[in-house]
Amino acid sequence: MLSTYALPVEWSSELSRMAERDEQEATSVASASIHALRATLADIDEKVVRITDLYVEQDIDRDTYLSRKRILMSERKSVEEQIVRLEHDATAWLQPLREWIQTASMLDGIAKNNDLSSQKSSLQKIFGSNLTLSSREARGVPKPQWAALGVAKNNFSKIGISTLLVRGEGFEPPALPTSRGCSTTELTAQA
Repeated sequence: MLSTYALPVEWSSELSRMAERDEQEATSVASASIHALRATLADIDEKVVRITDLYVEQDIDRDTYLSRKRILMSERKSVEEQIVRLEHDATAWLQPLREWIQTASMLDGIAKNNDLSSQKSSLQKIFGSNLTLSSREARGVPKPQWAALGVAKNNFSKIGISTLLVRGEGFEPPALPTSRGCSTTELTAQA
């Protein structure tokens, strides 16, 4: 049962390379965004200095000064929060992907191993708590990412690795038929 959802080595290495490229791209985009946001911070600081100078020279009244400064400080705080978010979360989405690739790559070895606790743990990752025992056979509906992997492995000879790993043009990946009659696109949408 675990071997059905094991990620082939060549797929694993290609997905890992793709994740590395995505990480580099996300890091460079985040770096450019952070640079632009730091420039915005410098601009806001300059405006605060100018408004303070106007107030000191008594060109504007206290209420106007305080309201403008409050607005500028609010903008500054928002920009600082965006910078912190980008610095910490630019590639956070890649960690679950890497963990999934690693888990899926190890399933074949776990299936051949006699360690029942690791087999049970792996089955729970694939099926969640929906695994049932019927006539001494485990059955269940896998989570969408695992179902899509199983379908892709079954249909690999028909469609090839490049179609599996690279999205087609448009907004949605090409749909693959599954054993239950719904496509992998529908399975992904259910997630």
